[in-house]
Amino acid sequence: MTNPVNITTPVGRFVQGDLYTANDKDMAGQIRTIKTGPNAGKPQPQYFFALAVPKTAAAWWDEPWGKEILAVGAAGHPQAYGLPTFAWKIENGDSATPNRNGRVPKDSPGMAGHWVLKFTTTFPVTIYTLVGQPPGKPALLETKGAVVPGYYAQVNFNVASNANAQNPGVYLNPAMVCLIAYGERIAVGPNPEQAGFGGAVPAGGSLTPPAGFTPPATAPGPAAPVMPPAPVMPPAPVAVQPHPGILTPPSAATAAPPPPASKILTAKAGGASYASFIAQGWTDALLIQHGYLAP
Repeated sequence: MTNPVNITTPVGRFVQGDLYTANDKDMAGQIRTIKTGPNAGKPQPQYFFALAVPKTAAAWWDEPWGKEILAVGAAGHPQAYGLPTFAWKIENGDSATPNRNGRVPKDSPGMAGHWVLKFTTTFPVTIYTLVGQPPGKPALLETKGAVVPGYYAQVNFNVASNANAQNPGVYLNPAMVCLIAYGERIAVGPNPEQAGFGGAVPAGGSLTPPAGFTPPATAPGPAAPVMPPAPVMPPAPVAVQPHPGILTPPSAATAAPPPPASKILTAKAGGASYASFIAQGWTDALLIQHGYLAP
């Protein structure tokens, strides 16, 4: 690996990635791990983001910062740096060729007309801001989420050869990011306009929502106790001419005995007799329950 060279980009636009959250998986969905050394096999999350820098030359290696990156790559891989597969970590924002994820650079927000530099690091990036600060006096910006895709920034980074003969290329390792200005946010994630949604409404389908359903009634509370029917008073006696044979009252031996004291109703019965309740289907238990008969 060659000695790293430190470079600061021109002002560009943050178009991809996240400065605050590391990815624990690679593009193939595999857990990122340390490849060599005593910690080989241990997880190694990685921060990734991309900065789109305006084009001022026909080729990125003719840009002032591009010449420095080219020199590092050529020194580290003198036999391979000219190969089309060399990993420069720089993308042409006007390219119409889909990448391995099917994304077309020129159709991606903020990329057309720019060189897109892709940065990776295993350490959190220190972030500063010049917004509202004196020229040349950046202030530390510690608020998480303060810089998002769509904002304008500069990146100070180290470029070094990866010393990998099988997959030759360079590393672009960011050291500092400085917010220069705010811009229209770029949504991160799939573009619903490019997802292919749409089609004819199928049979049985409707473009208006169905009528709202009636919510279930509130569960009823305990039922109110059903009061017993008012006792039917025995009809008043009708005056009739008694038969001469019954003018003489019965003797004490034949007279009907009065109801036992335990069957005498309370004042709540309104004077009705115990027998009149029984004739209506009442029982002693019901009479006691409703207060017509003392327990």
